[in-house]
Order: sequence, then structure tokens, then C-alpha cells
Amino acid sequence: MDQPDFHNMVVEIETTLSPERLLEVTSGIEAGLGRVRSFADGPRTIDIDILLCEGVTVQNARLQVPHPRMAQRQFVLVPLAEIAPDLPVAGGTSAGQLAKPGTESVRCRGRLAELVRAGDERVAAARTEGS
Repeated sequence: MDQPDFHNMVVEIETTLSPERLLEVTSGIEAGLGRVRSFADGPRTIDIDILLCEGVTVQNARLQVPHPRMAQRQFVLVPLAEIAPDLPVAGGTSAGQLAKPGTESVRCRGRLAELVRAGDERVAAARTEGS
């Protein structure tokens, strides 16, 4: 499908929420940020997926954990390998082994903390120049 480039990231969280309740929360965040579900795999303002939930498997109409297609998607594997390269993803193969940066138009911009820090530095420099 032809659509604009998008940013993708993987985060690890700790929660006491069940995967189903976490899906409700993330769906609410998506809606609050303007996501409209017009058709499957279409362009979107935001997409929050639950990839894994330690030791839990969920298979129902609304949620599948582990995410059934994560091992085939470089835009998931590349950032996943940044935070958990040894994590088994498919048949014991690790995220780090499956990730292939630079393929499928996946470009690594850097770790989130580094990008935020660089952005903060640019903002501070612009403020100094404007003074």
C-alpha cells in the first residue's frame, strides 16, 4: 500500500493490566490522538500494538499476543532488537538475528532517548541564538 513514511518505535513497559485491559487503554490513546480506523492496514495517525506480554498468550478476535506478524516486519524487528536483541521472537530466533536495518525502507534514526536529547539541544541552541 502506498502511504507516507512513518515513525516506529518499540517500548517495554511494566503493568499490572491484563493484555485485554491494556488494549482498551492503548485504543483510547489512539482515539484521543485522532486515529480513525477506515480500513485494515491503511494509513493512520498512530498505531499502538501489543507485541508480547511476558509468559502470556492471547488469541481472540480483538487481540493476538504474541503479535502474529512481528517476525515478518522489519519496522518492528529493528527497534525491538535495539532494546531486546536476545529476545526470542520466532522459533527461538532472536530479534537481533532477524532484524535487518536498511531493508524494507527501514532507517534507524537512533534510540528515543538520544533523539529527545538531540532535539532538546537544538531547541536550547535556537533559544540562545534568538536572545
